[in-house]
Parts: sequence; structure tokens; C-alpha cells
Amino acid sequence: MERLLVTYDYDFKLFAINSTVKEYKMAWLINKAFEIDLKKKDNIELDFLGEGKIGVSNFRFSTRLCTLDLLVNKAVDFEKVTSPYLIPELPQYDYFFKFEGETDLFDGIDLLYSLKSLNEVIFAQQLDTSKITSIDNLIY
Repeated sequence: MERLLVTYDYDFKLFAINSTVKEYKMAWLINKAFEIDLKKKDNIELDFLGEGKIGVSNFRFSTRLCTLDLLVNKAVDFEKVTSPYLIPELPQYDYFFKFEGETDLFDGIDLLYSLKSLNEVIFAQQLDTSKITSIDNLIY
């Protein structure tokens, strides 16, 4: 039996955020900072083929050219998994801010600097997606 191997292009920027604020407030803060309109979406359901599943809370803003997602790292519901995190090797982060597409919307804006400038953000950094072993969890 032959297997089909699929390779994804992880062409997005990913930022990790630590904050004590609830997800709705974090979305509101980012909306204000970037003048966008992140909206609550249905939970992202990840099924690990018999090894359990998780539901991840998320907010999304889309245009023709880009998509921004605010993802909560710790699953809101989970069953039979060894780790309830969206990115299990990075449990120290509360949120991930994923940016895909054209950057014209944010010309002249340093995304990382803007995230760090929010008073409620304790820590923020851009992640190297090539070093994240469970990066496939961000393809949904």
C-alpha cells in the first residue's frame, strides 16, 4: 500500500503571547491596536485519529488579502489527549496570533512591537514555524 505524502507550505507569521486577560478582552485589545475586527468563531476541532481530540477557541479577521487568527493555546474542551494544548511543546504561551497573506494592511506597522506595547501583554515574540513540531495543528 502506498501512502500519499502531503507537504504544506507554512507561509504565515506566528506570534506567541502571554497575558492574564480573558480571550474576549485580548481580541478587543488587538482590535483596538490594529484597527481590525476579530470576531469569535466556532471552536476549531482537532481530531488526533483515535488518540483524542481538542476544541480550540479562536477569533478571526479576514480580508481578500489576509487572514488573522487569535488562537487560545489551551483547549476549551478535550478528551483522551496527553496534552490539552494546541501546540503541546509550547504550553507556556496563552495565545497565538497567526497572520497569513499580504502585509499591505499593516504597512509600516511592526506587529511584534504593537503586541508588546499592549499593557495587558506580559510577553510576546515571533516564533520560527520551522522549529515547531506540531505546526500541522495550525492547518485547519
